[in-house]
Amino acid sequence: IQPSLGVTMGTPLTQRTRGTLSYQTSGQVYEDDYSVYLEEEQSGMNTMVIYNSDKYHLATALQIGIPHTFFNLSFARKFKEPVGKIRGSLKFGTFGAMIEYGVDRKITEQSTIAATVAVGIPQGVVLRIRLNRATQTYLFPLHLSDEILFQPLFYGTVTPLLAWFAVKKFILDPWEAKKKQKAKEAETLEKMSK
Repeated sequence: IQPSLGVTMGTPLTQRTRGTLSYQTSGQVYEDDYSVYLEEEQSGMNTMVIYNSDKYHLATALQIGIPHTFFNLSFARKFKEPVGKIRGSLKFGTFGAMIEYGVDRKITEQSTIAATVAVGIPQGVVLRIRLNRATQTYLFPLHLSDEILFQPLFYGTVTPLLAWFAVKKFILDPWEAKKKQKAKEAETLEKMSK
């Protein structure tokens, strides 16, 4: 049994800014020959300030906890379709340091795809591909390197972009064109029947 507890309080600070204060803890229930006891494994107090506008999203967070204490600064620039959103973040603390950058793109009304490259010490280079469909999230982390090297960083950045352009050009664009053509034919048939 692994019980956990989380409490969050939030308040708007301005029209576009809000602040939150969170406490989370989790533990592990152990049993020996004489008793059952609960040992705390992770806990932390987190404060966050979030600014959100039509073009920008900025969040800062400070967490003091066990086993990790860290500071996080993240930034996103929102664009109108077809670009989507470009994101970046910087995180450092007792676990090391990490820089992330990535893009989000809406592919249908309820589906979003994202690719993020995380570069840090000690984890190295990691590429994360995420697909959100309504309330479902599929995450595919690909560990490219244990060290920070140029080749995995380059391939982790360029390969998802090339794959996206290929899928868009050879699958999504023809599918969208076929859908528009069917809608146009249905509209023409409707006009002819009147």
